[in-house]
Amino acid sequence: MLCRLFARGSVLLVVLTTVIWSGAAWCWAAEAPTTSWKAGVAAHVITPKTPMWMAGYAARNKPSEGKIHDLYAKALALEDSQGSQLLIVTLDLVSIPRPLHDSLVTQIQKQWGISPERVVLGASHTHCGPELRMGKAALYGLQPERVQQARQYMAELKQTLLTLIGHAIETKCPVELSYTHGRAGFAMNRRLPTENGIQNRPYPNGPVDHDVPVLCIDGPTHQLKAVLFGYACHATTLGFYQFCGDYPGFAQQYLEQAHPGSVALFLAGCGGDQNPQPRRTLDLAEQHGRALANGVEAAGNSKSRSSRLTQSFQILPAPAP
Repeated sequence: MLCRLFARGSVLLVVLTTVIWSGAAWCWAAEAPTTSWKAGVAAHVITPKTPMWMAGYAARNKPSEGKIHDLYAKALALEDSQGSQLLIVTLDLVSIPRPLHDSLVTQIQKQWGISPERVVLGASHTHCGPELRMGKAALYGLQPERVQQARQYMAELKQTLLTLIGHAIETKCPVELSYTHGRAGFAMNRRLPTENGIQNRPYPNGPVDHDVPVLCIDGPTHQLKAVLFGYACHATTLGFYQFCGDYPGFAQQYLEQAHPGSVALFLAGCGGDQNPQPRRTLDLAEQHGRALANGVEAAGNSKSRSSRLTQSFQILPAPAP
């Protein structure tokens, strides 16, 4: 299972995206696939063009001040031999606000006939992106012009995403699909039990998930077209005033540099109780990104062949206060 529980953020979704694998480990170049897959992929910069209030930390008291690297939206459209489709959209944002999610899935179904259970919208949960949640904006007491700026950015983001999605869907071509997984060890549990209750501090003995699921999409000449990978850990290495994808952004960057012409997409796993450790510096974010990219690369030596695609979708009730 590639995606397991990749639902995060204000949308309050659990998305179960299951790819059924044949079971035998193999090297993809060793033999021809037994099923016919199609895939299209696209990427677009979504870094705000002007300073914006940033998401993730209530202690921030001013807008952004430049960027370390660009934030991206990426789309991967998959279709198996039976015509079953799956659309995966990843964003270097802290979350996907519910109004944006609902509007997008409605438009996607209307324009391309892809139903909501076949659409996965995932945010990396970087704490160095723009704040788009109106509820948070009110909580922070932002000035009206800052709230309007967020609304304008979100309206433009929706149009960018629809264009991006359309490109991925309309450029699908035959590919070879394979699954594998690796490991990365920098996530650490952050729910430390003490005599005074649970504290948000490193807990080395707490539960943690170091698995790195990887889906490889290879073109007809066995050149990597796209790689979709995940990790269960908060993107909270950094907390400064520059836009940055944190460790997921660096991992995607390193993979694309290693495989020119490919698109790397990151989906956040169930990492609410895990933080990257150590943290707080740009150098550490780069190190964690390199560790995650290395986990993806190391996993490539053994792959399982894919056969068919199934999806299910469920909205969970909000937790009790």
